[in-house]
Amino acid sequence: MLWLHASNSTRFGQSVQHVVEQLKIPGRNERSGDVFALFEAWLRDRRRSWLLVLDNADDPRFLHEPPPMSE
Repeated sequence: MLWLHASNSTRFGQSVQHVVEQLKIPGRNERSGDVFALFEAWLRDRRRSWLLVLDNADDPRFLHEPPPMSE
């Protein structure tokens, strides 16, 4: 089970980064790496089963917007 905090875009981004680190997804340590793209590719891998929980997603509109660029 994957548990992501989704109360706002910042918390969601932090949760995705944490999950990517915990799963040791290849490419996670590259500066130009997009953790959202890495996470999405991992989720799309049909060899795995998963359950994704978006906690506190009271206003999930931010999920339809591009993620904020990290510095």
